[in-house]
Amino acid sequence: MCMQNTVNPSYSYDVKVFSDWIANIGDSVAGESNDGHVRITIHEDILIFKGGDPIAANVESIFPEYVESAGDMSSLRDHAVLALTLAVVEVVNEYMMALNVGEVSRTYLSSESSESVSKGPR
Repeated sequence: MCMQNTVNPSYSYDVKVFSDWIANIGDSVAGESNDGHVRITIHEDILIFKGGDPIAANVESIFPEYVESAGDMSSLRDHAVLALTLAVVEVVNEYMMALNVGEVSRTYLSSESSESVSKGPR
């Protein structure tokens, strides 16, 4: 697992410990054996959410430049939203687009089949 590099040795150590912990959970090394569903204890000192709106708390913590710049899209370059489900990603995207006061919202739809439209006689 690759995490953000930093010049602060103390912070680098914390990031390494955290990334090792996450990797161990994914490799089923940490915790108990499971069938895909298991409870994991997360230490309170690494939690972002302390009450209120969890989406807002995470966006403000992870993307502070975006929040402070009233939705400046350039602050999102080279970033991605990762979540357990696409539904969570959609909620985060909707929240962030609501912060974006300068852009027009666009919705892109996808279809697995196409339908011919008849225009009638010419």
